Amino acid sequence: MMKKFYFSLLSLAAVTVSNAQNDMSFEPNGYGANYAWNVFENDDNPPLAFVANPSASGINLSPTVAQFDVRATGNPWAGCETQQPGTNPWEGGPGMGNWTLNADNAIIKIMVYKKVISDVGIKLVMPNDDARPEKKIPNTVTNQWEELTFDFTDIIDHPLMPPGNVYNQIVIFPDFGPRENGLPLYFDNIVFGTSEIAGVKDRVAIKVNLFPNPVKDFLTFNCSGTIETINVYNMIGQEVATSKPQSGTARVNVSGLQNGVYMVNVVVNGAATSHKFIKE
Repeated sequence: MMKKFYFSLLSLAAVTVSNAQNDMSFEPNGYGANYAWNVFENDDNPPLAFVANPSASGINLSPTVAQFDVRATGNPWAGCETQQPGTNPWEGGPGMGNWTLNADNAIIKIMVYKKVISDVGIKLVMPNDDARPEKKIPNTVTNQWEELTFDFTDIIDHPLMPPGNVYNQIVIFPDFGPRENGLPLYFDNIVFGTSEIAGVKDRVAIKVNLFPNPVKDFLTFNCSGTIETINVYNMIGQEVATSKPQSGTARVNVSGLQNGVYMVNVVVNGAATSHKFIKE
């Protein structure tokens, strides 16, 4: 892999998710937007931003998308990546978590909106940082949304990779190549397999209520589905509370936590949602 120079984002905790939950949109509280992203090799490394869709038309009507500010002085391989677990500045999560690459999720699609024609690259990385070279596909239109398709079936059980096909990171190179001008470009709706943003549909169907917020002693959760797991993390990525209620309601004792802001990941019927709460 390349030598990494990262912009340090707020560190939260990584959680293990299923393959379907890797599908990313960038709506508030959604997969993608709630991940921590590192930007690398892009000069001063402006952080990945989640902004209003510059052209909510054609194939992409999503209100919110990811914006990558390409620096003219950045390297051709400048890009961004989801965080991995760990204690280094470029690690900590939340990220994709461990997932298994197989024939059902090896076709990856991404929508891009660019003002120039250039390669878009995607690389998948294992927990030990092993990776095959990135795959690159150019966009063919400018100033409109286009969906690009990347096929990773050839790296399933690749002889030069560790067995098990376990990955936990996606790296995106939005403008792979030399450049003269710095331009903002946009990407959205990263889909693994043949689903249509399954993670988004899961979140639409699930509404988790948690109260009181701020909270002193017990944080209560309820929803219409089955709450499978609750994981609470502090703002440096440490898990500080966990529960497996297996019901539509749950209470988590947070009385022993220090005052401050916490992130809680709740898995309901196999789909994850993320929330913040204040302990006082």
